[in-house]
Amino acid sequence: MGPLLKNYSKVITIHFRASKLTASLCPNPSSDNVSMIHPLAQQAAIKIYNINGIVVLTSKVSANAQQTRLNIQSLQKGIYFAVWQNGSD
Repeated sequence: MGPLLKNYSKVITIHFRASKLTASLCPNPSSDNVSMIHPLAQQAAIKIYNINGIVVLTSKVSANAQQTRLNIQSLQKGIYFAVWQNGSD
């Protein structure tokens, strides 16, 4: 049996035109931890939604952080949406 190879999709960067914010989530796919690279946080939170629009994970972001690590081991395989909110942004 050959070495186990993992195929990852490319990192997706989302550009918000109205506020010119950029956030990246990687690696994708993942089964244990992902990192979100985001603008400087003040009173920020990250919410992960499943395909049905149900919040399955919420994480407060440390003040002045620009990267947040999320443990997603409890999530089943599937498609999820990450929402980053910083104060009123």
